[in-house]
Amino acid sequence: MSNLTDLKIHALFQQLGNSLSSFKVALSTDKKEDKIEEFESNFVLFCDLLKLIIESKGQEVILQKDIIQEAFDWRLIDQKEIWLNMLRDHNQIFYIGNKESSHDIYINIKEYYLLMQKTFHTLHLKFTAKT
Repeated sequence: MSNLTDLKIHALFQQLGNSLSSFKVALSTDKKEDKIEEFESNFVLFCDLLKLIIESKGQEVILQKDIIQEAFDWRLIDQKEIWLNMLRDHNQIFYIGNKESSHDIYINIKEYYLLMQKTFHTLHLKFTAKT
């Protein structure tokens, strides 16, 4: 990895750590919209981080589905089906604007947060020791 890539990865870890803290706070509120917004922003940051890590290993990825597949293949994430569910839910809200599906997302939000938090800690331990 280049020094610039190392710096970008480190910066994304910091940003994602802060964002996950905000997600945790949002989970403790009654505001459904805040929880969904935090889910969306954290999912995007995770994809950005995973993409950067994968590309630092020489593999080009563009689509979020490919990022999830490659991250699973590289053992950066586990529980691929849940990550694919997150992608589906993200797309339902962000790309399609399907607000009716937000109830389904809301039901899964705590599970998504817990998996993101676990994955963050695993990746942070693995990659910050090197950067």
